[in-house]
Amino acid sequence: MLETHPVLFDYTATVTVGLPSGNTAYGLGTGHASYNFNNHFEKSFGIFSPNFEAGIANSSRLIAKRVRKSYTAAGTMAHFQFGTSIDLPHRMSFDADAYEDMPVSTATIYANGRGRKKTTTTASSSAAEDNGLDALLDFPLNGHITASGFYNHSIRSHYDVEGFSLTFLLQALPREDDVR
Repeated sequence: MLETHPVLFDYTATVTVGLPSGNTAYGLGTGHASYNFNNHFEKSFGIFSPNFEAGIANSSRLIAKRVRKSYTAAGTMAHFQFGTSIDLPHRMSFDADAYEDMPVSTATIYANGRGRKKTTTTASSSAAEDNGLDALLDFPLNGHITASGFYNHSIRSHYDVEGFSLTFLLQALPREDDVR
């Protein structure tokens, strides 16, 4: 008799490393190597896929991949996200998430000044904290191109970011024999 165990949830661990490549005087980085270790847990229930993420990083730049903020916080940060993905008709999907980025230690904030390319640095733990809401709509145009619209609302920093992107996937389409 073969006994199988049901999968409780899907798990993905991601490690991201960033190398210092920009001039800090112009606000193009922190001048330090950065990392992000993220844990993603997900479970599908029909068209809904609730998810939870928890991770640790030393730069806010590597945490939010879609939304680019006008500052970078450098210092140890814990980050959390909870939300769901909804499968829509025509292979579209909608994601809605709430997030919290919490400094564990004092962080240095690198922010661009208005008008001129000048960077302001501040050592703080509260200025690096952020929480808010994300929404994302993906619409596949074909097997390689996906159009995306996204919205981010930062509750703590009081700003909204909207955007649109086209993603081109360099991957062979599945063969008919593999789909059946």
